[in-house]
Amino acid sequence: MAHKLKLRIGLDRYDRHFPFFDGMAPTPENVELAVDQIGQSARLRDGAGRHGAMLERLITYSHCQGLIGQTYPAERLFDPSTLDT
Repeated sequence: MAHKLKLRIGLDRYDRHFPFFDGMAPTPENVELAVDQIGQSARLRDGAGRHGAMLERLITYSHCQGLIGQTYPAERLFDPSTLDT
């Protein structure tokens, strides 16, 4: 049996996302998809703050891959004192 790529995504409860939650979204045979119900500002079944979590993971991954030299907490990216005017 071939190794499956395990992917986990965090989505809100929008109509367009129902196929992911009920397992009807088509995925390649070699992909195992896990779907969490995560809100942005409101806490849902599996958590809240999905945008910040996504950015944190992207930054950490980019740093680990040598794409950027330093990691930053996601909330620092949007802190007005760190933005150019």
